[in-house]
Amino acid sequence: MKFPITLDDTTQLVGVEGSGDRLIYQTAIHVRLAELGGKERAQRELEAHLLKTVCESKDYETILRRRYIIEVQYSFQDSAEAVLISIPPRTCGY
Repeated sequence: MKFPITLDDTTQLVGVEGSGDRLIYQTAIHVRLAELGGKERAQRELEAHLLKTVCESKDYETILRRRYIIEVQYSFQDSAEAVLISIPPRTCGY
């Protein structure tokens, strides 16, 4: 797999790694954090979207049923701050 992978107009997957029981996706969002309403608002919105995506996906279901935790780290073009969202299996009912 070659990185980066374009996910949409503003988001790229820049890496994936595993550590113990965690699968960690590293993404870059090419939008200023301020344009998203700041870190707290961006985190809430990204988490809501990610939860829906992960919990409804058959591919992620397989990962979660095997007791892995899915983490996504979002970085932003104008900020050293990142948003980390962690989804353990129990969040999606596994």
